[in-house]
Amino acid sequence: MLESLSRETGGLIFRHTNDLAGVMEKIEAGTASYYLLAYSAPAERRGKYHEIDVDVLRAGVKLSHRRGYYEDKPFDRYTALEKEIQVASVVASAKSPDGVDATTRCIQFPPCPSSQNDGSRKTGRCLVALEIASAMFEKLSLDICPDLEVFSFAVDYESGEIRGYCHSMARVKSAAGSAGFRYIDLMDLVPGNYEIRTVARNMKTGVCAVGVSRFAMTAQSGFALAAAFISPKSTWDNQISERSRPCPRPAEGEN
Repeated sequence: MLESLSRETGGLIFRHTNDLAGVMEKIEAGTASYYLLAYSAPAERRGKYHEIDVDVLRAGVKLSHRRGYYEDKPFDRYTALEKEIQVASVVASAKSPDGVDATTRCIQFPPCPSSQNDGSRKTGRCLVALEIASAMFEKLSLDICPDLEVFSFAVDYESGEIRGYCHSMARVKSAAGSAGFRYIDLMDLVPGNYEIRTVARNMKTGVCAVGVSRFAMTAQSGFALAAAFISPKSTWDNQISERSRPCPRPAEGEN
């Protein structure tokens, strides 16, 4: 896999060696100078693969370059893997490639009686809300398709690892007369400092709205809510994930 990846992208692979200094010298020599070539290719067919050939007249030169590229293709022709790769790319960059900005908000609930234990710390549940103002509706292509696929990832702020995840579907019911769209889901997390990255992707066009928020999950049992956050906005379309479930009520006699 690494050989194929390096060959197709014009890179190098170093195998079966512990000579790190020698490898670094080769990398430095190979990247100290390079040529950037650009050209306008004719548009033929979306999704078509184009091979790239580069030749030089100078003798004794070894070329390393990208072998080719695929033309962009419509989202409805993406494979399941390509759709996953698109989400992964958007989450990694924490920015919408389509310029659709959203707001992500998080609040912590008290620990549930059914909280899972990872061996050292109990998980708690947090509410994740994605808000998209109506000014972004046109960019999100809601006039073409009102159905959204919503992903939320909790990225550990120190290690960069993903520690929490939720995924569901939503439909913007009244895009024409709404001042905005708010979508709520639940996520289980162990205590820690996180960056919550939420992506709402139009299920037909692939256009993505992205919201990012920092969030600290504490081990405390209490929690506080801002009244402005939980109060519904009468002119907004408020929806709750169908997959989300409320915390079970404590058994009689439990606190």
